[in-house]
Amino acid sequence: PGDRLVLFTDGLIEAKNEAGEHFGMESIEHLLVRHRDLDSQGFNALLMNELKAFCAGRLNDDVLVMTLSHQGLTAESL
Repeated sequence: PGDRLVLFTDGLIEAKNEAGEHFGMESIEHLLVRHRDLDSQGFNALLMNELKAFCAGRLNDDVLVMTLSHQGLTAESL
């Protein structure tokens, strides 16, 4: 429980800001740690908002993000 799998295309980590810096893996890792309480939908929304802010809304490539969260098993889910 609490594990998360984030799948994404290279457009996410290779997105650049005005200084030519990449969004990179470190940005994703930082968001995963800092916002571990969010569900998958909330995390994806946050990630895309952070990306848009980082690149001032200008993306040069397509971006696809899929996040899966493991909530654990309960008696009701068996």
